[in-house]
Parts: sequence; structure tokens; C-alpha cells
Amino acid sequence: MSDWLVSRDSPSWGGRATESAPSADGGAGERGLRGGHFSDSLVVEGPGSTLRLDAAELVRLADFQTGPVQVCCFSGRPIREIGRLRGVPLAKLLDLAGMAALPRSRSKQLVVAAEARDGYVCLFSWHELYNTALGAGAVVAVEQDGVLLPAAAGGLQLLSLGDRTLGPRQASALWRVAVRSWGE
Repeated sequence: MSDWLVSRDSPSWGGRATESAPSADGGAGERGLRGGHFSDSLVVEGPGSTLRLDAAELVRLADFQTGPVQVCCFSGRPIREIGRLRGVPLAKLLDLAGMAALPRSRSKQLVVAAEARDGYVCLFSWHELYNTALGAGAVVAVEQDGVLLPAAAGGLQLLSLGDRTLGPRQASALWRVAVRSWGE
């Protein structure tokens, strides 16, 4: 890849940001209070396979818990407080999609993009997720303060709990995680 910036419309990122993964109820999965965007299912385009996980599967995989969590924007302005958060570590989902089976030399060339329904994208390198303390805090949240897939938060959310401020690298209404090689 010769350019630093890649459009979401680029074929190397798997197509257009306007693609829609079906929700568990068969619809587009777009309801809720955050600009009309909601997601209750997730597509993980891994290096070995593509997973399509509905809400029940994600809840079953959710083995990470923490709290309280203060989400702030980059300026430090508070966005919301979460008393208790439960979710699935992003690395666990990537491993289920084939990341763990790759040779280390290939893994180190990978970039992970987590995309919200509104087109917002959060990026991670393999190094961040697997070789830093930050990786343990990259979580797909399925429950917040005892509420599964809260509509006010867009349903599925990605949070990077190891970041200094959590707002810039959070994705509400998360619907897709795509793994790509930097060398593609």
C-alpha cells in the first residue's frame, strides 16, 4: 500500500462503508438513539475466515468485565460514565477468525479496522493488540450497567480502555472488524 490514507471505499478495505451486516432480527440493524445507528451483530473479516456473530454468540463469548469507566473526548470533556462494562476482548475475536494461526512474521504486518455504522473507523496494529498492555483493553462491549446492547449507546461498542482518553477510539454501533495486510 503506497498511500498513508486509504478511503473506506477502497477495495483493499473490503468495500464501501455503506455496506450493512444483517442484524439478528433480519433487518439492517439500524435503530437506537445515536443518530439512528444500532448494531446487534458483528462481522469479523479475519486473516483465516470471516465470522458472523449475532448478539447471543457475542454475549456467550463475553468474558471481560471492568468498571467504572469514564469516556472522555480528546479535549478531556466527559462524554459518559459506565459503572460496569462486560464484553469480548478484540484479540479473542480475531483469534477465532484465524489470527492465532498466522506466522508471527505475517501477523506483524496486519492492521485492524473496527467500523461503526456511521462510518467511523478505529485502527489498531497487531503490535498494539498482541504486544502491549493496551491490547488487553480493546473490547467489544455487549453490556453496560446491566443492560445488554444498550440502544442509547448504539448496541455493540468498541472501546480501547488502555488509551489516555477513551472517546477518540471508540465505535458505537460497531458492525465490522476487518483485518488487512499493510503490504496489500
